[in-house]
Amino acid sequence: MAEFPAGQERLLKKLISARRCRVCRQTFDRNHVRLAAKDQELWIISARCTSCRHQQLFWVTMRSANAGSLLKDVSDEEEELFGAMDPVGTDDVLDMHLFLQIFDGDFQKLFEV
Repeated sequence: MAEFPAGQERLLKKLISARRCRVCRQTFDRNHVRLAAKDQELWIISARCTSCRHQQLFWVTMRSANAGSLLKDVSDEEEELFGAMDPVGTDDVLDMHLFLQIFDGDFQKLFEV
């Protein structure tokens, strides 16, 4: 089994233990979180639920130091465009909730033309 990157084990276990099991919705115990595999900047984390014994995998990547440079302030045109839009309502939140329940995380497939 692979080992957690130096200094990252505590943080990764804390993040994963805040997640819920897909089957019984219990949070994961950090003592049952293991690094299953790693490849460069991708880590596959395995967590086993102590309540129902379901095993769940998480794929984790760490952002590079220059990732923040991709963030920019909203332009005047964008501010005008977004300002004219209706605010997010409860129906929007419920729609997103339903979508996220079935979304498998594949953004490439989601945005295919």
